[in-house]
Order: sequence, then structure tokens, then C-alpha cells
Amino acid sequence: MRIQESWGARQIHSGPLPVLQSLIDAMLSNIAVLDIGGSIILVNRAWRNFARRNGLAAADAGVGLNYLEVCTNAAPQCPEAEECRLGLGQVIDGTTELFRQRYEMPVGGAPCHFVMTATNLPVEGERRILVSHEDVTLLIQAQQEVREGAIRLLEGQERERRHIAREMHDSLCQELSAIKLLCAQLRGAGPDHRGGILAEADEVTDRAIRMVRTFSFVLHSDDSGESDTVATMEHFAKGFSRRTGLEMSFTARVRRPTLLASLQVPLLRILQESLTNVHRHAGATAARVVLREIRGAIVLSVEDDGCGFDPLAAPGTGSGGVGIASMRARARELGGRLIFDSTPAGSRLVAILPL
Repeated sequence: MRIQESWGARQIHSGPLPVLQSLIDAMLSNIAVLDIGGSIILVNRAWRNFARRNGLAAADAGVGLNYLEVCTNAAPQCPEAEECRLGLGQVIDGTTELFRQRYEMPVGGAPCHFVMTATNLPVEGERRILVSHEDVTLLIQAQQEVREGAIRLLEGQERERRHIAREMHDSLCQELSAIKLLCAQLRGAGPDHRGGILAEADEVTDRAIRMVRTFSFVLHSDDSGESDTVATMEHFAKGFSRRTGLEMSFTARVRRPTLLASLQVPLLRILQESLTNVHRHAGATAARVVLREIRGAIVLSVEDDGCGFDPLAAPGTGSGGVGIASMRARARELGGRLIFDSTPAGSRLVAILPL
């Protein structure tokens, strides 16, 4: 009861506009209240703070100005200013109850995005117009980043498809061509030589089958059924070892494995690419995979005992460098980095991704 009496007394002694001022001051958006002629009669605290921070020249944060004229004057900086003026005019005229328009204009030298809303506001029997401006810059930037991320993902998938096609051509086609040549030799060979040719063809065919199985495993390794990142990567490393004959060790020193969920796909892709390089180009018999958590980052290292290789000179890699560029791009998109080193004693790849 006392609360109601106090509220009523406040309205009696202060009138409706001070009460309205208190209400709009509690709101975070920039808000102005206009009379039916379009002149600003009230602005809230957020509006005044915005005007002060951005050096707007109007006295008293624009109170007393006609907001239709403000929209007209803003046209050189804001392409949507005329639409805002027309929409606000329709609300003032009573043609429409609500108008909303997104617009862009520079603030502090940087492009910012806002949503202007204008609607009727009855105050003590009089019609007022409430105009709000909500800063949606962060939302627009986030949407743009999502779109750009989707484009980068599609571009990355296309690069991977081209890379796989090159790998298939350079490895599998080479073996199939060898089988074709052996078949040609077999047709003209005498009985004493056919056994040797068939044995060689059998060996080449086995290599081709192993290549197909390896490619299939790499492409479908996400079907392991594991949701845990460490388990998924270990599953891939062991499966790769079985299919290629490459001796493999896998070690994980991760204190907070649940934090790896968002990094599972990029970590697995980098591991896939690096082990494929070891198998195809390094001439290695063994590889060592270590996953560590160090000072707020995940470090994935892949080492081999091969003879080393130049990623730019490897057969069929073109200018991309055996997927090094793709792996480096993955790390960079996540705010990390990738280090690759190759010597006659073996190669080493290290990916560092922040948690």
C-alpha cells in the first residue's frame, strides 16, 4: 500500500515526464521521446553518454531539435537516413504504429551498425513518439564472421578434395600404370619369365590395395564413434599404423581433456595430414605422436625416423607443399601456429593451438 501511495504522490508532485525520464534512464538503448511534431523533448542517460563520447555538437544532447531534420542532416553519412526520416514521419502521422530500420554510420572513425525503432507512446492522454537506437555492431560482426568462416570452411574442403585427388593420381595411378605395363610384359613373356612378372604384379597390386585402404581410412576416420578427442586421435593413429605398417606410438599428457572438444576436428585433420606426409614422403618406418597441454595451449607434435623431405619439392604437391599450407591455415584460423622442420634424420611437425 505504501509503495502505491508513494508512486501516486510522485506522479502528483513530479508529473508524468520526470517519471518517464526515470524509466527511460534505466534502459540501455539510446532513447529519445518526441512530441507529435517530431521535436525531441526527452533523452535518456545512454543517449547523453553516447553524444558526449562521440563529440556530437548539439546542445543538451539534441533536446529541442526536430528529429525529422536530424535524419535529413545525417544523410551524407548514413545511406539509410532518408528511410529513417520517412518511416518516422509515418509513425508521427499515425500511418503506422511501428517502424524499424537497420542502418550503418561511422562512429569514432569506425563503421557501426544500429537498429532504429519508432513507435507511439501514450503519456497521460497525450501521444508521444518513442525512438530507440540499439547498437548491433557486435551482432553484425559476429554474423559476418560466421559467413566468412563458412566460406573458409568450403574453401578448405575444396582444397582438401583437390589435394586428395592429387594424392590419388600421384600414388594410385602410378601403381595401376605399373600393373598395366606388367600385363603387357606378361603377354609377350615366355613360360620361364611369367612367374617373376606375376609375382611383381602381385606385389604392386598389394601396394595399390593398401593405398586405397589408407585413403578410405583417412576420409572416414570421423566415424570412429569416439566423442573424446584424445581417444579419437589415438584411434586414428593406431588405425593408420595397422593399415600402413608404420610403427606408431601415441602419448597424451592433457590435464583437462574436456576443453579439447572444440579443437577435435582441426587437431584430427592436422594429425591426418601429417601422418599421410610421413607415410608418403618421409620414407619412415616409425612415427611418434604426442599431445600435450602447456600453459593454456594444446601442442600436437608428430615426429618420424625417415630421411626428411622438402614439402615444396615432394612429387605432385605443387606450390601448396604437401598440405603444410592447409595445416598452417587451420592453426592460424584458431589463433595458433604451425612449425615444420625436416632433416636427413627425420621430420617434425608441431601445431600449437590456444585453448
